[in-house]
Amino acid sequence: MVDLRNATDTVSARGERYAIVPEVAGWWVQSAQPNPLPVGWPWPVELSNRHLTDRVTSDLQAERGEVVVIVQKADPFYVEDRFVPLADDHYPVVGYVRAHFRKTHETKFFELYEYARASSPSSACYPGIENGITTRT
Repeated sequence: MVDLRNATDTVSARGERYAIVPEVAGWWVQSAQPNPLPVGWPWPVELSNRHLTDRVTSDLQAERGEVVVIVQKADPFYVEDRFVPLADDHYPVVGYVRAHFRKTHETKFFELYEYARASSPSSACYPGIENGITTRT
């Protein structure tokens, strides 16, 4: 959770809002910022049909340029033992973000995605991040 706190603090320090996908629903219980998505846990069990998945991706589309999407990189089932990358084919919302947004930075366990703007942001926009990896502990 320290790594997620670093990622959210990075976005908040810029005065921007964030969304988190897919399996960090517990974050929103203590977050000062409300979840901008219609569901706290956008994973296949909660988004069991195309209509529900489309609702979340439509909301992300509507928030382009307004919200930084923080995407979990590791499968939480294995994280205690080893790093296993999260599979896009098991998480349609993650696949959507990776296909329609641009990865701007990352921490050990999370990637930050933003609307693909004409100019590329520099790492100076992200206090505490050097070379795409958080420098805070």
